[in-house]
Amino acid sequence: MKLKTISLAFLASTALVTAANATKPGLYQIASGQELCLQAAGTWYSTTFSGWGGTWQNVPKGLEATTIIRGNYASGAGNDSIAVKKGLAGWDEWRDDESYTFYANAATWVNVGSCTDARRHQPSHVNKSNPSQ
Repeated sequence: MKLKTISLAFLASTALVTAANATKPGLYQIASGQELCLQAAGTWYSTTFSGWGGTWQNVPKGLEATTIIRGNYASGAGNDSIAVKKGLAGWDEWRDDESYTFYANAATWVNVGSCTDARRHQPSHVNKSNPSQ
């Protein structure tokens, strides 16, 4: 019985550590410029770039990243993959026809509030015609 109690306590503490390191829904800024609203349903949209959005999920502890974000823009012709860990993000972006590629190995990743805060502090370059909002 004692072993079972210790095992349950260990599992509970592991879950708390994993939950503490997990990305939570909210408004995030990547590379000090673009903002992404991560929603609880596992989807996201950009508040700074029209028609940019996709899916996100936390990944099991022990992997290279803690959160993976995938998405598209330009009616699906542009693609993004973002791997987040400890306030930094590896950000890969490309066009299907390979006319454009971009990679940032250590882009900053910062929670800047809730998605409802987006309109209060948008950067000056914001594309305000985002149909996802």
